[in-house]
Amino acid sequence: MEPTPARFRALARSSPWRWNTVTFDWHDPHVTDPSRAWIRRPAALRVERPLGRCITTSTVDRPFDGMMRAKPGGPLLPVEGVWPTDARPPFDADGFVASRPDSFDVDYDQPFHQNYHWVAMLDPVEFADDGVDLSDVRPVSHHGRAAWEARVTPNGSYDPRCPCCSLLPGDDSSTQFAPAVIRLDVTTGICVHIERIQPERAVNLDVHIISVDTPLSDTLFGTHWS
Repeated sequence: MEPTPARFRALARSSPWRWNTVTFDWHDPHVTDPSRAWIRRPAALRVERPLGRCITTSTVDRPFDGMMRAKPGGPLLPVEGVWPTDARPPFDADGFVASRPDSFDVDYDQPFHQNYHWVAMLDPVEFADDGVDLSDVRPVSHHGRAAWEARVTPNGSYDPRCPCCSLLPGDDSSTQFAPAVIRLDVTTGICVHIERIQPERAVNLDVHIISVDTPLSDTLFGTHWS
């Protein structure tokens, strides 16, 4: 399948429905050290730093972990949340998500680690709508895996998952965002590469996916050292 701007947007929209488990190494300036992560949907996570030192494990039993949510125009109420994989969106002819469930009770944040840059990396939906302009879309290889690359330029409608840790580079005040070269892993939809173009080229994210949908044991997620 050849990438097009429309297909790139659809892939960016689809990550929560394209994989069940993933293991990867990643380097991210938002994180102190290069690290390895194991994730099992919907919300099991293990992260290790080099030399095998575990820095976090977590599991969440239910969406929003029992938080109170406000229905639009109504009072605060306890809500039976929904994992994205249980929301069952429509798919297009290419197998991508045609439109995402946007109900307030769908928990898109798990598994959470440190900040929303992590959340957006795993689910780069901020590249799926008209808030960014896409050019130079092409297939590439990233650490030996098929990926789609595009030059992504924000416009006035760019709506990152969190303005303070958007996938597109920003200035210190987080009010201006710069264009970047972005790569999405084709199998998972995860954002695996961010290369800032201005003022100088620099890699802001590099993810090396090791395995996808390999069974992961409960023991991986059962111990937490800080």
